[in-house]
Amino acid sequence: MGYLNSSVNDTKDFTIPYPSSKTASTLMFNTSTSTCNNSLTLCPLTAMKAQENVAAQTIELKFFDSIHQIPVGFWDNCIPLSQTFLHRKYLTAFEQAHIDSVGVRYVTMLKGGEPVAWAFIALVRIEGSNLQLEEKKDRWLQNMGVLFKNYMRSKVNNMETRMLICGNPFISGQHGFYYSTKIEADEAFCELNKAIDHIIQVEKSKKDTVDAVMVKEFEENVLKHARFLNTQGYKEVAGLPDMVLPMREEWYCFEDYLQSMTSKYRTRTKSYRKKGKDLVRKDLNIEDIQANIQTIHQLYIEMADGAEINLLSAAAQYFVELKRQFNSQFKILAYYLKEELVGFISYFVTEHHLEAHYVGYQHSLNRSHGLYANILYDLVNEAIKYRVKTLAFGRTAHEIKSTVGAVPVNSNSFMRHQNFIGNRVLVPIINRLRDDDWEQRHPFK
Repeated sequence: MGYLNSSVNDTKDFTIPYPSSKTASTLMFNTSTSTCNNSLTLCPLTAMKAQENVAAQTIELKFFDSIHQIPVGFWDNCIPLSQTFLHRKYLTAFEQAHIDSVGVRYVTMLKGGEPVAWAFIALVRIEGSNLQLEEKKDRWLQNMGVLFKNYMRSKVNNMETRMLICGNPFISGQHGFYYSTKIEADEAFCELNKAIDHIIQVEKSKKDTVDAVMVKEFEENVLKHARFLNTQGYKEVAGLPDMVLPMREEWYCFEDYLQSMTSKYRTRTKSYRKKGKDLVRKDLNIEDIQANIQTIHQLYIEMADGAEINLLSAAAQYFVELKRQFNSQFKILAYYLKEELVGFISYFVTEHHLEAHYVGYQHSLNRSHGLYANILYDLVNEAIKYRVKTLAFGRTAHEIKSTVGAVPVNSNSFMRHQNFIGNRVLVPIINRLRDDDWEQRHPFK
C-alpha cells in the first residue's frame, strides 16, 4: 500500500500516479517565499541568485505507509522527546494494535534536504452512531429551526464516513503535526495542506474515497498559524477543553496537596478517600495486562460507549502494545474489590508531564465507593510522586476534574467535508457539540 516516487513542478496541476509499490513517495515544491506561491517573477539582477538558492528553498514531501519504513534520520533523530505520541515507540504500538482497522500515513517535510516538519495521519471509518447527537425537545411549530436541526442530527447519526485525521484519534492535544524552527509556521501549514490533498488524491485513485478531513488540535500559540487552513476550505471547530492541573513544587506528598485546599474541598476529598478504603490498587505489569485484557477492554468500552462523541474505539491489544513499547513509562493502575477487577486508569509518565489515557470502571460501584473520584486523586498522587510539572486529565467530566484543581486549556481543530453541502451542514452541527454547561470549581486556598 505504498506510493510511487513522483516529482511535481507545478502544485496547481499535477497527476498522482497510481500506487503499486512499497516505497515512499516524494513530492517536490518550490517555496522560495513564505507563501504558497509555486512560481516567482524576478528581476534580471536577482534571477541568478534566486536560482542558486532554489535548492535550499525547495520543500520535498516524503510519504510513508508505516513508521517502520521511515529512516531514523528522517524521524526519530529530529522530533524532541517531549513529543511522546509522535515517537516510534508509540506509533509502533498504535500500528500493531490497529493494523486491520486504521490506515496510517506519515509525512516528512525536507527543506534543502533536511527534515523540518513531520505529520502523523490516520485513515478511519467513522460510524455516525458514535456521535449520538442528542435531539432537542421542543414544539416544532414554535421553532421550525429545531425541527430542521433534529433532522440533520438524525442524518449525522446514521452516516458512515471515511475520515482522514491529522492527529491522534485516541489522545487529545496536538499530536499529529510538529515543525521545527527551521521552517516558518505558516509555510509548514501550507505544506501540510498540500500533503493532505496528495493523500486524498492517492486514495481516490485507489477507489477508496476520503469523505472528510480533521486536523486536530491546536492551542492558541499555534492556532493563529493553523488558521491558514480556513483559506483552504476548512472550518474551525471549537474543541472541548483539556483539563490540566499545574503541579506545585511544594507538593511532596498527598498531604501537602490536601493542605493547599480550602476546608470545604479538603473535607470533600477525605470523604471520597474514606469511601474508597476497601479498594485494592495494583500496578499491572505486561503479564497482568494480558491476563486481564478482556475485562480491561470491556470496562473501557462501557465508558467509551457512554461518551457523547467517540470517533474511534481502541482495540484490546492496544493496551498490551503500549506496555510492551513503553514499559515503565506507561502504567495501568487497576482497582480490585473483593478480588474482582472493577476499574482501571491508564497513563503515560514523561520527565515533566503525566498524561491520563483511558479509564474504565463499574458505574454501579461509583456512588458507594467513589471510584472515579479516587481515580482522579490517585492520578494527583502519582503526579506528585513523579515530580512532574503538569497533569492532563483529558476532556470529559470537566466539573469534577476542576474540583481536584484542574483548569481548562482550550484548543481548536479544523474540519473539511469533501462534499460542499456536507461542509456547510456537518461541521456547524459538530461545532455546536461543545458543552459549556459546567461550573469551574476553585478548591485551593
